[in-house]
Amino acid sequence: MLAKVASSTCKPNQQTLVLPHEVTAFLQRCKLHDIPGFGPRSIHYANLCDFHHIHQLQQLSQLQIQQQIERARRGLDVHDSSLIHPASLATSLYNLSRGIDHTVLVPKSAPKSISASKCLNTNSNHERAQLLIWLCSRLASRIFSAYSAHSLLPRTFVLGADTTALRTKLTLPLSRHSISVSDIHAALLPVAHGLLTQLPQHHSFHYLYVRVCDMQAATRSYNILSLFNSTSNPSSAAHVPNSHSNSTRNGSRRQRSLSSFYHTRPEHPH
Repeated sequence: MLAKVASSTCKPNQQTLVLPHEVTAFLQRCKLHDIPGFGPRSIHYANLCDFHHIHQLQQLSQLQIQQQIERARRGLDVHDSSLIHPASLATSLYNLSRGIDHTVLVPKSAPKSISASKCLNTNSNHERAQLLIWLCSRLASRIFSAYSAHSLLPRTFVLGADTTALRTKLTLPLSRHSISVSDIHAALLPVAHGLLTQLPQHHSFHYLYVRVCDMQAATRSYNILSLFNSTSNPSSAAHVPNSHSNSTRNGSRRQRSLSSFYHTRPEHPH
């Protein structure tokens, strides 16, 4: 929920940094209908309690919110009042006004970007490097999940610290067969460390993140033998297997002759 509200604050780039201690102040200026998760019926019942802004809910406890909902419920008829659940509505209003949302996210489409982030408060280059290794490890696992589910691989890598963002092109070593998490992690580390050296060395950052975007269909890089075996060149594809089978047949004959020689050779007495 909080990410959805923050992404709609600064358009078109949709990049807004909200630190944990800034959540309450960030939501104070929001109206109730700006918070995702409230339908028209919930908004209607909240308006009956004169709840229009988030800062109104932040000044009340969950019990006080529930009591106001129950008082507004008494003014409705039986049919409308039966649709109101004061306890559940008060819990939702209380949690969302403080940036708390336990809704399970279920992806419905392929991801456009994948990221991993961590809050920090240090200007030590060693601690930044250690944290970057951990972030790349988490990012590699998520990239592998996207590749397994949608056959997508990113083409752009972004390293960000607070409001500073550096980006570069990314090429992942997709072999003929597949790609592993360790392969992705090994490819991300040198790119991430290269961008890390471009950040201010003695500046204290509060937030560090890595992100990959420009997701495209995975294209496999074939070696020279696979090019001859491809169906794009029928003549080469027909010629190479024959030569390969001849060499294999000749090698098998030599191996059988050598094995028969060693098996039939008489043993020397000791």
